[in-house]
Amino acid sequence: MPILEANAFEFFSRSPDQTRRVGMRIGALLKAGDVVCLDGDLG
Repeated sequence: MPILEANAFEFFSRSPDQTRRVGMRIGALLKAGDVVCLDGDLG
């Protein structure tokens, strides 16, 4: 899926551990009111 906005981020994970590490980094940057949308198989 193409990135349509400057503040969008597209990431393709190759393992559950890689997804977890990216989630920790993204989580550290979030502020109250931020929205994260996920697509694809989770878990």
